[in-house]
Amino acid sequence: SQEEVNTAKRALEGARTALDGQATNKNELQAEIGRETETKAAAQYKNADQGKKAAYDQALTRAKEVMTNGAASQEEVNTAKRALEGARTA
Repeated sequence: SQEEVNTAKRALEGARTALDGQATNKNELQAEIGRETETKAAAQYKNADQGKKAAYDQALTRAKEVMTNGAASQEEVNTAKRALEGARTA
């Protein structure tokens, strides 16, 4: 009935307005990705063992994928940033 449709519509609208999520912020991830040239030019990267270089390169690739993913969640962004920072400092 029309009343059921109206009730369902009100419930859906109420649920939508109750969502409190914020827009995904990728600024810190972008800044960490921006350190790529500096990191790869540093002696710490050049003289690191191959496994650590590979870990950094893989974390960088993943971070770039997350950066270009328009549907990435804030948790995905934060995880990629932490992984890239960790690989850089290692």
